[in-house]
Amino acid sequence: MKVLIIRMKTQKLLKNHKGATLIELMIAVGILAAALVSIMGLVLSNLKAQTVTEEQLIAANLAREGIEVIRQQRDSNWLAGAAWDAGLNTSVNARVALSTPYPAWTINFDPADTKLYRTANLYTHDSSGATTQYSRAIKLESVCRDDGVDDDDGVDDTEESTTCSAGDKVGIEVHSNVSWSDTENFVLKDRLYNWR
Repeated sequence: MKVLIIRMKTQKLLKNHKGATLIELMIAVGILAAALVSIMGLVLSNLKAQTVTEEQLIAANLAREGIEVIRQQRDSNWLAGAAWDAGLNTSVNARVALSTPYPAWTINFDPADTKLYRTANLYTHDSSGATTQYSRAIKLESVCRDDGVDDDDGVDDTEESTTCSAGDKVGIEVHSNVSWSDTENFVLKDRLYNWR
């Protein structure tokens, strides 16, 4: 008898809640849809951030490479017994290029085009390669000795100059500027001095 009474109460409850399962299902689907939309938004945001980070990393490495080519020229001058700044013109935009046979670098102080192309997984100025969104320009400025500055090294750390008096040039400040996608720009600066 008890079983019959429980069964009747259960049937009565089920008859009173017709359609409740449909409402519960719709609420569950709505919650699931909101969660999926949120997750997709996060995925798309992460993909965009990854692309931006990749572009910035490439630009930073291209800028660093530009400075290293100028440093290599200075070091090669020392090894050849030439003046440390031979072939490093200041106050002029330059283009550094990897030329064949590899790994020979050239510095062009009259660049017609600073656009970079991709050839054999290398960024070069060889226009026969695939076009990239990157451009790189190098600018060199003289660092002059300033005897009026009372600091440890006697170098005026606040100004670069286009020209120095005879014997006052103690270094070169290298500005490596990489631009891409018409709005982005990465500038890396370093000072190279006449010391070994």
